[in-house]
Amino acid sequence: MHKKKLFFVGTGPGAIGLVTKRALSVLKKADLVIFGRFINPNILFYANSNAEFIDNISDEEILYKLANDSYKIAVWLTIGDPCFFSKHNRRIEQFSKLSNLDIEIVPGISSAIAVPEYSGILISKPDFTDTVTISVGRKVVSGKTACPKKSDSPTALFFLALDVLKELTQKLLRAGWLPDEPVAIIENGTTENRTIAGKLAEIADLAKQNGVSEPALFVCGKESDRKNRFDWFEKKPLFSKRIVVTRPMPNGLDTIDILEELGADVIYLPVVKLTRLSFDVDPSGYDLIIFTSAKSVSYFFEHVKPDSCNGLIASVGQKTADALAKYHIKADIVPDEFSSKALTEKLIATGVKGKTILIPGSEMMNPEMSLRLKEAGADVRLLYLYKPEKNRIKWEKLIRKKIDRWKNIDYLMLTSGFTAKMAAEFFDGHLLIKKSLKTVAISKNVGRIAENLGFKNIIVSKEATEESMIKKILDEGDEFED
Repeated sequence: MHKKKLFFVGTGPGAIGLVTKRALSVLKKADLVIFGRFINPNILFYANSNAEFIDNISDEEILYKLANDSYKIAVWLTIGDPCFFSKHNRRIEQFSKLSNLDIEIVPGISSAIAVPEYSGILISKPDFTDTVTISVGRKVVSGKTACPKKSDSPTALFFLALDVLKELTQKLLRAGWLPDEPVAIIENGTTENRTIAGKLAEIADLAKQNGVSEPALFVCGKESDRKNRFDWFEKKPLFSKRIVVTRPMPNGLDTIDILEELGADVIYLPVVKLTRLSFDVDPSGYDLIIFTSAKSVSYFFEHVKPDSCNGLIASVGQKTADALAKYHIKADIVPDEFSSKALTEKLIATGVKGKTILIPGSEMMNPEMSLRLKEAGADVRLLYLYKPEKNRIKWEKLIRKKIDRWKNIDYLMLTSGFTAKMAAEFFDGHLLIKKSLKTVAISKNVGRIAENLGFKNIIVSKEATEESMIKKILDEGDEFED
């Protein structure tokens, strides 16, 4: 009998950049994905889109599914490492008794290591300690786990300690820890990284006053003291900035990588999906072909031989020109300012009267370029390669929970007018409009649409590229610092 596969996969401490290559590889193959409430929703976009996604399932339910349904590969995602202070240890022992199931473990970076390091707390500095105790706060308070003594372990870390923090600090004081012992609570350590530091005797009150919530790590020891920390993450240019990316799959995943590298906490919300359309075209019959996006280039040349294009090739900007270069095509015309308007004016200035022009692109492409070229005497055909549609995300509730936890969204990135419309109505009550402090639009036209929809503080990118949008956000930060 063919056995099914069940992978227990650790996704690390939160940041997508800390997820292992092995974890992503397994996730792409799964036809069943199980996840909990602390999982970063962005990682689910790396999964097989045809998989079934389930959260908060009981052990009995998953056993029934694995025994009776047609799944071949199941992945159970957990934060950190799947076996380090995890209920999965019990599950692995139980599930391994099934004769039709093969179990594999994909280790993940533990929060016990990564989270303090992101806060600059180096938990095993030779000058301070060579012993670290890691415990579950609730179990220490209940007596199931011994409370670490100061004399035995100069540094102690606790998972799941927030709801028993007052009782835990009292136990630590009785175990020899001093009231003025430096401590810290780190919330969402590798994403927004909020660190509340203080003294042992006061940390419970500080955590309550600041509304700290799980997932969080409680660190006790000299390394927690500000003067002993190596603060590197908070020096990132977008540290603690909360950004929502709405760019369609899969390109938005690249944007997440860039923003995370800059220190931002990012939610990926591709409110639009692109559905490819069938088309038939003979490019040899056109004097000029105009490409207004890298996506149009890739969709077009997946079905058209590059050497069949006999006329001139125009590109809206360098990024699109680079996409053409991958097919060994050099753009003949690129405007100095990377925008459709600038390209249109440059083409008209060179003379288009009597020329046949093809513009491949989206079914919802802005008609302004074609109208202007027709007015100038050109014969223009719009070729629809794909159409944008509202996207349905299977784990929308998980994304909503994270947005609800955010007090606000510092920057909402909008890459098209249709994306702006879908973002405005994606959640009930226009949630993104209410939460967004600033809206970054890829062009003036998108900015106008966003403003009409009610989005606030519109910032328009200098060029119609996502790189330019990110630079605009960075420049905003520089202006604030000045």
